[in-house]
Amino acid sequence: TESDWNNYDHVVGNNKTICKKLDEITTQPISYIPITVEVEFWDYNPDWQAKPKVIMVANRIESKKGILPVAIACAELNWDFVLVGAISDVNYFNDIMATGKVQFYEQITDEELRDLYYNSGIHVCNSVDNFESGTMPVLEAMLCGTPVMSRSVGHVPDIYNGENMVIY
Repeated sequence: TESDWNNYDHVVGNNKTICKKLDEITTQPISYIPITVEVEFWDYNPDWQAKPKVIMVANRIESKKGILPVAIACAELNWDFVLVGAISDVNYFNDIMATGKVQFYEQITDEELRDLYYNSGIHVCNSVDNFESGTMPVLEAMLCGTPVMSRSVGHVPDIYNGENMVIY
C-alpha cells in the first residue's frame, strides 16, 4: 500500500510473497505469520462428485476479484454459479447478477459455506496479481475436497511445492 513501512517497529506479513515485497520497501524486522484454517471443521468430503457448479467466495465483491469473467463463462456453459461475499461495488455486483442464474449468499454461517463447497464442482479464485494477501477460501475448498482453480495469488505460492498442484 501507500504506507511508509519504516514508521513501524516490526512488520508482519501473512504470506511469503507479501513478506518478500515488504523486505524490498522497509528496513524494519519482518515476520511471517500465515493465516490458517480449522482443519477439523473443513472436513474432507470423500463423496465429492463432479458437477456443473462453480463457487467463488469473496470478502469484497469488486472488479479486482475477477468474478464477472467467471460468471460470464458459467452463463455460456449453462453452469450454476454460486457467489458468496459482501458487496463492495454495487455496479460490479449488478453486472455479475445480469449474467444469468447466479446464486448469491451474504452473511452465511461456516456450516452453510461448507455445504456450498461440498455441493460445488470447483472453487475459482481469479483475483488480479499482487492483490490477494490470503485467499482463505482456497484452503477451505481444498480441505473440503473441492477442486480449486486459481491464479498464483495469496497463499497459493506458499503451498505450491512444484508437485502438489498444476499451475500455469
